[in-house]
Amino acid sequence: MEKLRFVEFSLVLIVFLLTVFLFLEVRLSGFAIDSQNLILSSNDFLSEDNILVYPDKIVIKISNASIQNYADTKSMVPIITYNTNGIVVLPKSEDELRVGDIISFRHKENEFVHRIVEISEDEQGIYFITKGDNSNVYDDKVRFEEITGLVVGLIY
Repeated sequence: MEKLRFVEFSLVLIVFLLTVFLFLEVRLSGFAIDSQNLILSSNDFLSEDNILVYPDKIVIKISNASIQNYADTKSMVPIITYNTNGIVVLPKSEDELRVGDIISFRHKENEFVHRIVEISEDEQGIYFITKGDNSNVYDDKVRFEEITGLVVGLIY
């Protein structure tokens, strides 16, 4: 029975590690892929020096990070699926955000998690156009004050 638990734990750990490394490979390379398979420039948020791998755990060093659960989203499939957890940080300025980044934001009393597809400026200042990877519809302008997090990692 104990051997079976060890095997199950090992398989779960391997799947988790592969998921983390695949996601980090995309993030560290500086690119993200949207639903139309376009490569979008994105922030290089994590350096490999901030990822510590041990036989029994992985430590990702991120200051001021929190976890957001995306329990009921379909707009970001396949990158974010049912009950995915996001590791997020609150950006300090607009300059930290790039086209291709995934952000969470509050807009008209609703919470969203979508990818930035355009950054522009109007008479009110900088705004972000976002869209779910699994959607053909672009969101309304998102202002920096509405952003509740920059997604820097996903845990499945």
